[in-house]
Amino acid sequence: MAGRIPQSFIDDLLARTDLVELIRSRVRLKKAGKNYSGLCPFHDEKSPSFSVIQDKQFYYCFGCGASGNAVSFLMDYERLEFVDAIEDLAHQSGLEVPREEGSQQHDQGHQPLYNALELSKRFYQAQLSRHDEGKRGIEYLKQRGLSGEIARDFALGYSLEGWDNLIKAIKPHSSIQQMEQAGLVINKEGTDRFYDRFRGRIMFPIRNHRGRVIAFGGRILGDGKPKYLNSPETPVFQKGNELYGLYEAKKANRSLEELLIVEGYMDVVALFQLGIPRAVATLGTACTRDHAKKLFRAVNRLVFCFDGDDAGRNAAWRALENILPELHDGRQAHFMFLDQGEDPDTLVRKIGKEAFEQEIKQSRSLVDYLFEALSQQTDINSMDGRARLSELAKPLIAKVPGQVLKQLMLEKLSQMVGITTEKLERAIQQKPADLGYGKRGGSQYDQYGSSKSAIPTRSQNADYPDHYFEVPPATDDYPGQAFDPSVPAASVKIPRGAIRSALQSLLQKPELALQLTDTKFLELLLQHPGCQLLDELIQQFHNQPAISLPSLIEQWRGRSEAPLLMQLSARSPLLPENDPSVEFRDAIQQLHQQALDAQTEQLLQLSRSRPLQDNERILLKQLLENRASRG
Repeated sequence: MAGRIPQSFIDDLLARTDLVELIRSRVRLKKAGKNYSGLCPFHDEKSPSFSVIQDKQFYYCFGCGASGNAVSFLMDYERLEFVDAIEDLAHQSGLEVPREEGSQQHDQGHQPLYNALELSKRFYQAQLSRHDEGKRGIEYLKQRGLSGEIARDFALGYSLEGWDNLIKAIKPHSSIQQMEQAGLVINKEGTDRFYDRFRGRIMFPIRNHRGRVIAFGGRILGDGKPKYLNSPETPVFQKGNELYGLYEAKKANRSLEELLIVEGYMDVVALFQLGIPRAVATLGTACTRDHAKKLFRAVNRLVFCFDGDDAGRNAAWRALENILPELHDGRQAHFMFLDQGEDPDTLVRKIGKEAFEQEIKQSRSLVDYLFEALSQQTDINSMDGRARLSELAKPLIAKVPGQVLKQLMLEKLSQMVGITTEKLERAIQQKPADLGYGKRGGSQYDQYGSSKSAIPTRSQNADYPDHYFEVPPATDDYPGQAFDPSVPAASVKIPRGAIRSALQSLLQKPELALQLTDTKFLELLLQHPGCQLLDELIQQFHNQPAISLPSLIEQWRGRSEAPLLMQLSARSPLLPENDPSVEFRDAIQQLHQQALDAQTEQLLQLSRSRPLQDNERILLKQLLENRASRG
């Protein structure tokens, strides 16, 4: 069905779903006080660290950090896409998923294309098994050692010689325009006549994550060109996003941990036949960033299997560049190169499954392959060669998001070039201005919201109007304490405990945001990412004071701050029985005072560079009196 799923429906669906029952049907849970605990389904462990918080409808693993709501659990446990997880939950609740109008353009008219592709698949299968010409295809598959069962599982077929066999077969059910849009037929230029795209080929249906046929690959019998012919890109098929065999690999492996990326359809099918049902192939293109995202959503370990020739190594390098930005800690990528004339199919038949599995285990790590390839571009025995190696490696290492992996790469580079990792870190570090500080969404903070970088200051020579320095009236919350968000704040270290306490208290009791009537002081600290997050949550809870934790998580899905929110959300209900109202008030007062200190320091700095204006002196006097009163 087309269209965007309304957020209101998702919120209602989450409210209807009992997370404990959803997880308990898949994971053994035991009551532990108000909550439930069990062995984490997302990593191996001997003692339970997986907690399901019933009143918050939220789960968290203190071992591996897995966390989320009902949608997150289904996506991770069942390896579903977001929409599929929503539809699964809706089905369990007896609901139909609605779609918003006005967002249907992308999916408009897709169902007729799926229908045409499914009819084509059935037609090709029938020609392989029943038509005399299809016997050529059966003989070829037998020569490659494929069984009838594996051909059935992959829905292999055969496209007959001739110009319009498919058109005649499915035209009663699909229009010629739908066939053309699905990439099944080609218009003869300058005419209104069409002919079949695939003729005289073994047909490999390409299925998406839901098992729907979205395209085809066809291998010619004999020595014709091109050897493989793929469907063109269509509204339902973009080759840079899809992987042949991924649907089948997920179906064959309940607990999929590793994927082997090979170069061709036949390699995928043959490896399944030979007892290695975890191979996938890109579709006539290099591994893209979208491929990497999809692969790492399915597993945490990838092994790329390429020919050892120049073309294979070029493809391997393109894959490496595209997966680097997806290498969060815990994810692995390895490379395996085959001898000239070998492919995975022939190699596993020659050396056997066990030996082939051993070759996979001994494949080269991404880090080793990266530095080996770069070393071949320069002479690391010379000083300028080592400098060149460093320049080649730095931008690649900078792409890696995993901090542990990045550190290991820096250490290896340090050993190779002979300078300390500290110097290398400084060399590849971006300037704070390049990291988005001072903008909403800048996210260079640690797990508690504590930035390692100082907050940039405004120019000391800025021309501020007089009213910027007027002392504001006292407030009920903070009587007599002067501050002005427009006065530039000096670099100041924000206490991470205060941010953490404020965030945890809010997540435990969102209505606390309504008690905070004066948030101007936060404007002085918004260049700190932790305070950006706090400010945004306060505003959200002002607008949605009754929002549930599962709905909050869903609205933050995909944001860089989401993992921090999940971690704090999980810990909040498990904290000692402190009053969150008191915790929140104390944290806010501490942050408020920090904002005042920031202004004080800035005005003191200004006084050393130029005489203060009258209003600046008044403000500074009040700020210093405030500081003195605190001792």
